[in-house]
Amino acid sequence: MTGRSPLPPLWSPRISAKPVLVLSGSRAREIVNTLREKKIPADVIYFDIDFQDGNAPFTINREYFPTFEKMIADFRAQGMHTILITDLHIKRNPNHGYAPYDSE
Repeated sequence: MTGRSPLPPLWSPRISAKPVLVLSGSRAREIVNTLREKKIPADVIYFDIDFQDGNAPFTINREYFPTFEKMIADFRAQGMHTILITDLHIKRNPNHGYAPYDSE
């Protein structure tokens, strides 16, 4: 309990602000590619709850992120970590195919 705290990993979050630029998978790719092409130091990209389908946890908005898993893998290959913000709850959404709500 004494002494200095160890430094966090380089990719770890430094601030928690809602990103207003990442609106879709293509925009996220554009941002990451620009950061890499211009050699701007960046270790992490945040996705707020907007990546989810109707802000329902455990879902992905496939209209805006049709290849979400591949996008995350591509970012990892570029050395970019991703942080997915979620508001953990079960959204009340009966009879719309939302398994976490429909299952018992």
